[in-house]
Amino acid sequence: VKYNNTLSYENGKYQFNKVDYIDNYDYYDDYYYSENYTDHPYETIIVSEQDLYKLIDNFKLAYNKYTSHGIITKTAEEIVNDNFNGTLNNPYDELYYYGWDYRNQVDNKVYRIKQLHQKGWTFGMFDKYALYTLGALLAMCALFVWIFKQIHWKYYVFGIVALAVTPIVIGIFAVVFFEIMRFDEWFGFLLVLLAYIGVGVLVGSGVTSNQKKPVSIVATMYFQLFLPLLPFFIFSVIFFKKMYYSYYPDYDVLFDLIYWSGWGFGLISIGLFKLMYKRMSLLPSKK
Repeated sequence: VKYNNTLSYENGKYQFNKVDYIDNYDYYDDYYYSENYTDHPYETIIVSEQDLYKLIDNFKLAYNKYTSHGIITKTAEEIVNDNFNGTLNNPYDELYYYGWDYRNQVDNKVYRIKQLHQKGWTFGMFDKYALYTLGALLAMCALFVWIFKQIHWKYYVFGIVALAVTPIVIGIFAVVFFEIMRFDEWFGFLLVLLAYIGVGVLVGSGVTSNQKKPVSIVATMYFQLFLPLLPFFIFSVIFFKKMYYSYYPDYDVLFDLIYWSGWGFGLISIGLFKLMYKRMSLLPSKK
């Protein structure tokens, strides 16, 4: 029974308005009810006392199949009495605390089941974010292959080693600065900015040099691979700054902007970095 006390009793029968599960699981309630008949028509249900209790018990049984935290075990009779007494107003009183994992929310699971019925077995495999992830992985693999064709294999191997060591370096910095020294996220943004600037300086020194610098060639490969991630860093700074002013953007729009900006940075880098690799490969080695 919905929490707005739509339940009524007359002539030995209970009457209530049927409620439907919502389509969008971003809401807080697990199901949807609207007073506006034209937008969301509802159905009036008239049942006996025993049938009402059976409906409530069946609902609890079905609801608990989709969650790891079941509804608090009040009897159907107690739930009906609470509804008439006006004490069943907060959905979290008689349900459960979701926690931070949205996948445990019943509305999320029902939403996905509905999408499976509407879109078929491809839902979840070929939805928007799955396609975005697949596109990003394929683009990164293509970029690795393209870079391999631009530089000597020894420099390429050094670049792969540098990429492999990066998570270890990041982990050490994270422990030192954020666990031990307790810096906030703004310091982390500063470190990322300094890393981009530092690698950029190495790239610039190699391009402007009159002699071949292996370190600069490896840094150029490193810089190009991380260049598509630069929009994520930029928008993260903007997002955290706006959070201090209680501004929360449309996450879908923000994700699209970051994703396609990363593609733009990656595609533009191909033409620019091709010239850099060509120039550095033609430079004479140090004697």
